[in-house]
Amino acid sequence: MNTNTSDNLNIADSGKYQAAAKSYQLVAQSAALAVQDATDQLRNLNTVSIAALGMGLANYLSSGNKDELEGLTKEVKAINEGGINGFTAVGNNAREILRGFSTNA
Repeated sequence: MNTNTSDNLNIADSGKYQAAAKSYQLVAQSAALAVQDATDQLRNLNTVSIAALGMGLANYLSSGNKDELEGLTKEVKAINEGGINGFTAVGNNAREILRGFSTNA
């Protein structure tokens, strides 16, 4: 069987590109899992916040202490904003990692 040097180089180049594409696929999958984890965290944070507000509302209805409810509402809002900021950071970082990842061998 006769193969010339050009054919061997093409095969080697093809392997490089396939390896780079596989690497990109793995990095993309990892980024997607990170975003999915951040989504779960945000959802869980929202669930806890709603429960805390429910307890605060129940306490307000029994005590009539409006200041306590307003304080709790501010705290929950700040916690939720922190969760949103964290989620946004994970998404932005995942996007930037994928943009900066070269599939060129």
